[in-house]
Amino acid sequence: MTTRLLWLSCLLVACGAPPTRVDGGAAGGAALLTGGGFGGSSGGGFNAGGGSNVGGGSAGGSNTAGGAATCSTSGALRLEQLHGAFAGWSPGGTSFRGGFDRASRQAFMMPLSVTPTLRTLHTVRLEDDGSTLRDGGSRAFVEVLPLSGTPPIGNLTATAFDEQTSVLTGLYFSKAPNRYEVATLTVSDGGARFTTLAQTDSPDANGFLMQDMDGTSARLGVIRGNDVLPLTLTGTQARWGAPVTGQPFEELTAYDRDGDRVLSVGSYEFVPPMGARWVSTIQERSSTSATWSPIAMSGTGLPSTASPQPPPAPFVAWDADGHRLLLTGERPEMIGGMTLMVPTVLEADLTTRQWRELPNTIGSITSRAPFISDRDFRQVLSADFNAISLAPGREFSQAQLKLTGALPPNFFSSLGTGARLADGRVLLAREQLLFTFDPATSRWALLAARLPAAQAGSPTLVFDPVGQRALILFGQGGGSPSSAVLALAADGATTTTVTTTGAAPPARANAGAVVVSDTLVIAGGLAGAQPLGDVYALNLATLVWRKVVDATPRQHPTLVTHDGAVFIVGGRAGNTPFVPTIERIDLTTSQVRSVSATGPAPTGFTALAPLGAGLVGFDIGTSVDFGSNQLFELSLAGGAATWTSSDPGVMDQALSPLVGVAGPSCSEALFVGPSSFRVSR
Repeated sequence: MTTRLLWLSCLLVACGAPPTRVDGGAAGGAALLTGGGFGGSSGGGFNAGGGSNVGGGSAGGSNTAGGAATCSTSGALRLEQLHGAFAGWSPGGTSFRGGFDRASRQAFMMPLSVTPTLRTLHTVRLEDDGSTLRDGGSRAFVEVLPLSGTPPIGNLTATAFDEQTSVLTGLYFSKAPNRYEVATLTVSDGGARFTTLAQTDSPDANGFLMQDMDGTSARLGVIRGNDVLPLTLTGTQARWGAPVTGQPFEELTAYDRDGDRVLSVGSYEFVPPMGARWVSTIQERSSTSATWSPIAMSGTGLPSTASPQPPPAPFVAWDADGHRLLLTGERPEMIGGMTLMVPTVLEADLTTRQWRELPNTIGSITSRAPFISDRDFRQVLSADFNAISLAPGREFSQAQLKLTGALPPNFFSSLGTGARLADGRVLLAREQLLFTFDPATSRWALLAARLPAAQAGSPTLVFDPVGQRALILFGQGGGSPSSAVLALAADGATTTTVTTTGAAPPARANAGAVVVSDTLVIAGGLAGAQPLGDVYALNLATLVWRKVVDATPRQHPTLVTHDGAVFIVGGRAGNTPFVPTIERIDLTTSQVRSVSATGPAPTGFTALAPLGAGLVGFDIGTSVDFGSNQLFELSLAGGAATWTSSDPGVMDQALSPLVGVAGPSCSEALFVGPSSFRVSR
């Protein structure tokens, strides 16, 4: 049995925007569901090469020593969710399924994390079956709907959609105290509505335990290890049944609503003495049963694979109208005297019980992903938001939807640093793309400018108050760090090279930065595999660099100003996710000294942002662990520093690391990512 890992991809939910269609410039290739994840995903996670999801970057460019003195330093911190995230996929199954309202043709998913401040929901309205544009694509519109009803509290672990009633049911886990909540979500032209159901016989709470759910909107089965827990929904009441024991978990499943059955492709056979073999067996069980029954098939399915060779891991979809499973995989073929694995598309017709290889040669979809089913047009929406046909003769043909509106494409798998602009928006970069996020409306915008490939990985973003422009410094591409400095045009359409003089810093990525009056200070970073500790200053009026001092090597440190000096906090070095040393840099004397800190400091991957006379941030731990995330604050006073911590009761930051920047006042901090938050007092 393959170990299940929780990899999360996200779809946006936004707050504070009216329920109107957004018909702005096309985002060309935007994604409803992203393919990023936690550590180890391509271009994402915590690997230095692809841009870190956490850590420092610019403090926003406006946190000066003088402003900090007027800020409140006492009182409870307030946490406001600006928008929620949509959950994605697990390579261990189909944990998250989206909903599709057939009347309004709106695709939607459950928010990954929900707090009481969540008030709006992003949906995507489909225009047709993916055939209106010359290149085979079609238009779709990002829409913002008001969210009413009683929201659940916690983090999403499983969903199930009933296409007959258009009800999407979700299971949320909360750890304050540990409990599950059952919620339903419906969408129409008028808006979206949450209903959190009262429960009886609620199961023991473990956030990783229940991650698959199937059934109708009245009766569902929830997987818990090798048990199935029946879940009956009546009105606003959810009743849990006694566990049914067995071996219900399979990696590749689809749900047949008409037959109320879960269909599985693939199982493992034990090969003595210690081996295992994957075979493309088709099995079925009811949504509330733990007993699988094989379905005898004629013909040839996917080839068997023996460990340690991995299974073919096909994409599986259920064509309800044709009563057939469709899947992609790989077959061995002799080509030029060599055996090569060739992509293939297979059909398992459950009426005739026959396997058949389809003539369609489009076999590129070999990864498992969540999907939203559009039964009217016999298509599903994949993780990269292609419309994938299930119709006979067009199986797995793809037509990319052209999204217009505020949804960024494939964005959250590798957020790096951010900078707050003069108008309050936050500038962020991912690969060669640049985006802005407006915390006042929770709207995203894709800019026309593109970063050069040499700077696409982990650049440093800052706002230059002297030139009234955003600067993009350093970064890396092809494994080589860059020393370039770019300026972003005011309209976001182009970038130009900034010519500097003086003792410029060596090339790097993942550097921290802050602006003090007319001086940009950068510290740390990464050159290849080597963390850096040097500190440089750039006079923004003369564009002359000078080296200030050498400090503790670290990448992604957070820089903040206090009492006329720059403080370097956090960052990573080697296997240390959070460097505990706090250093004070005197820009006038070019001296560095360590600052003693008291109180519980972060120990895991931490995103920080300036707040008052210090910093505030989220420690998300060192693994996907609902119990590890904490809200930390660092208060600076003279030559001392004090850490305090609290549990905000929101697990989203444990799953979706955030980029921290300064807020519009020194009593606010912004954390932008799959779910965005405002911290204030």
